[in-house]
Amino acid sequence: MTITTYVNDSDEHMLSPNLTEVDKNVTAVLKSGTDILNPVLVLSNNLSHDFNYIYISEFNRYYFCKVFYSQNMYIAECHVDALYSWKAYIDELNVIANRSSSDFNTYQVDNTIPFLAKSRVTTVPFPSGFMGNSWMLSCNGGDFN
Repeated sequence: MTITTYVNDSDEHMLSPNLTEVDKNVTAVLKSGTDILNPVLVLSNNLSHDFNYIYISEFNRYYFCKVFYSQNMYIAECHVDALYSWKAYIDELNVIANRSSSDFNTYQVDNTIPFLAKSRVTTVPFPSGFMGNSWMLSCNGGDFN
C-alpha cells in the first residue's frame, strides 16, 4: 500500500487540521495483528522528513502517528483521526448542540450558562389610591430595552 505523510501542527480535536504535505506515495506494509483503527505500518527507508500524520488511501482514513526507527526499519504506530476522516459527513449533519461557545439556544434549559435577568422597579401612584391596607402590584415579562 502507499501512504501520504504530513506534518500536523493542530490540536487533535480540530475538525480541519492544519496539514503540510511531506511525502507522497510512501510504500508501507501493514503489520499483521493490527486493525484499521490502530494500524502499525512498516515504511520504506526512503523517507525524507519527520512527520506525525498520514493518509492511507486504501482505508480512506487519516491517522495520527508516531514514527520509530528500529532494526533498520521505520515503524509507524497510528491511530485514526475520526473527525477529519469523516469531516464531509460531519459538516452535513443537522444537530442541536447542548452547549456552544459561540451560539446559545435560550429556549433550552442549561444551568451551567448564567443569564442576566434584568429588573426594573417603577413606582406608579394609583389615581384613586388605596384605603386601609398596603398593596403591591408585581408584573413579570415584557421587553426591557
